[in-house]
Amino acid sequence: MKYTETLIGQKQEPVNFILLTKDDGRLLAALQQAGWILTDKANISSFTKAVKALILKTPHPSAPISPSFWNAKIHDISFAKVPGPNWLSNAHHIKIWRTNFLLKNGNNIYVGMVNANDGFKWGIIPKIVPDLDAERELLYLYLNRTGKIASSRKVQLVKPLIGKNFMGDQFFTDGKAYIISVQ
Repeated sequence: MKYTETLIGQKQEPVNFILLTKDDGRLLAALQQAGWILTDKANISSFTKAVKALILKTPHPSAPISPSFWNAKIHDISFAKVPGPNWLSNAHHIKIWRTNFLLKNGNNIYVGMVNANDGFKWGIIPKIVPDLDAERELLYLYLNRTGKIASSRKVQLVKPLIGKNFMGDQFFTDGKAYIISVQ
């Protein structure tokens, strides 16, 4: 599967990175060192906490992010990077799925998609920044600064495309993905 999908299986944004590493711990440590914040799992308690922060206008950068699906399953791990004070309307998001694949060297294969919010539509629903490639490049830049990248290369995963996500937000991409081996 080269694309994320909606709850009913419709194609959305393409996967734009593949991470190779020994385990979740190394992956989490590298992303956190790069300044990403692990977000809360989406459940009633975390959404209640997020709504409370929204109403009280208090920061909550670990707020759960909207679910995405890949291969008919919701993302396993998600991160946010909030460059300014508004954690809801101006944040970068990473969604990561574990795969069942293991490389000969023992590394696990993870797939993911990175995007960002750019304000709201209808006053309450975050809309995405259309340029998925810029977000992919930022993720690579932040990870590269940590010194945790053992190797990397960019591959053409899908054809360049212009599309829409489940909320009707338009996006565009050159269809490339990074394959990054994380120490």
